Amino acid sequence: MTSSDKKTVSAEELLELRQNVGHTQQEAADFLYVTKRTYQNWEYNKSRMPFAFYELYELKAIARGMIKGRSGA
Repeated sequence: MTSSDKKTVSAEELLELRQNVGHTQQEAADFLYVTKRTYQNWEYNKSRMPFAFYELYELKAIARGMIKGRSGA
């Protein structure tokens, strides 16, 4: 897989997911085992969130009944 093939997530998608889950930035950071500053850098588009973290966030939230899974995903 080349770097151009890697999946990315936008800051807007991350913000939307966090709001759908109902987390604060600190709660989201704790949920993903990262610092609040790291999470904020992702959400403020200062650095890119690895797609695996986005998937982890989404899947943990689905597994805990915080959000519903996407149909067709």
